[in-house]
Amino acid sequence: MTQPIVCSLEAGTIRVRHAGWVPDSGGHENAVVRELHHLEQVAEEGESNETPVIVGVSVWLVAFVVFLLMLASALLAYRLA
Repeated sequence: MTQPIVCSLEAGTIRVRHAGWVPDSGGHENAVVRELHHLEQVAEEGESNETPVIVGVSVWLVAFVVFLLMLASALLAYRLA
């Protein structure tokens, strides 16, 4: 049976804890809790390893859309001329 994850909003930050979580005998957190802590840290920093890729893809996508719009308007102008 899985334990629910409890989220609360305190002073503008989201606190996440695993309800009923108890460390095992080695004192290690389970993978879910580690991932939650990692995501919380990434959210606080505001940057991750994927940020340059996301920005690059976004720039290329916007440039491609602008190119298509300019091409379409040029073809329309040629057809109407």
